[in-house]
Amino acid sequence: MFRKILVANDGSEGVARALLAAIKLAKALGADLHMTSVEELPLFAASVDEVIEERSAHRRLYGPLRAL
Repeated sequence: MFRKILVANDGSEGVARALLAAIKLAKALGADLHMTSVEELPLFAASVDEVIEERSAHRRLYGPLRAL
């Protein structure tokens, strides 16, 4: 039925549930699973702390997905 499944990620709890459902569906159908995420960032960091904070947020949002 479906050969490709795309999940959009905005970092919300709803996306976590949608991703789990998409994983199950992709496994059941033998479909390819893709995820996309778009984030608007300032052109320049105001401080080094801002860069560190963004890196930490990135790791919190996307780190667990690597384990799947």
